[in-house]
Amino acid sequence: MRLCQFYAGETVHVGYDLNETVLGDLTEALNTSHTLLDFLTDPDLLKRAVGHDWKTTPEALIPITEVRWALPVSSPSKIIGLGLNYRRHVEETPYARPDYPVYFLRLPHTLVAHQEPLKIPPKWPTLDYEGELAVIIGRDVNGRDDIPWQSAIAGYTLFNDASVRSLQFRGPQWTLGKNCPATGAFGPWVVTPDALPEGPDHLLLETRINQELVQQGNTADMIFSVGDIIRDLAQVIPLSRGDVILTGTPDGVGFAQKPPRYLAPDDWVRVRCPAIGELVNPVVLADD
Repeated sequence: MRLCQFYAGETVHVGYDLNETVLGDLTEALNTSHTLLDFLTDPDLLKRAVGHDWKTTPEALIPITEVRWALPVSSPSKIIGLGLNYRRHVEETPYARPDYPVYFLRLPHTLVAHQEPLKIPPKWPTLDYEGELAVIIGRDVNGRDDIPWQSAIAGYTLFNDASVRSLQFRGPQWTLGKNCPATGAFGPWVVTPDALPEGPDHLLLETRINQELVQQGNTADMIFSVGDIIRDLAQVIPLSRGDVILTGTPDGVGFAQKPPRYLAPDDWVRVRCPAIGELVNPVVLADD
């Protein structure tokens, strides 16, 4: 199933994907204050959502065109990114293929929801696109836990790990280039693991700028799989319910083009995975 969060006035509600034109408001229909993360991690809540008869709550049917989207996880405690994780992406960069996963951290102030603008910092107008599969952790886990990695996952969604390259590449650490405000697009739909019966390792991932296809990859090209990443991280960093892991981007990023192609005001960036949905964001120049 596919779920999302959206605004009803100033309150965040949980939405259920009914069809291409209508969203079901689970918060209204079930008279609940639970978050999307609660639905993803509580089997009883999920069962209520699946079994709800929407004919009994017509007031909870929302046209998709009227939805103001919210972040799938409102304020994750950790956003852990992975760099250089697609073989073909490594080949287009000056870097060597890594022997171990290359991690960096994002902060919550960088996040924007579906259809909200990504912002180019005026001092560093080198904002690059990176369409990615993102994993939402559903339970606390650490390296001592003897559990299958699959049981740690609440759901899968999309992310645009937009990066300010002139900041990222001015030193060996990538923190600044990954943490300018409003540079991390996140959402809108979260699919539960049962919606991907073959797992996350063979998913098509595409990025378009306006209508031009600029990235097309498959998670089968990952150097480190989702399972590899979770097992590796959990040995060192205790993962918590609601943490978000970004699994890397395919080849085709802007800085590797000749000449480099960075995002410009009035661009629209579309990150799409047929099994999950599409994340769409306009691009604007940030205020000074």
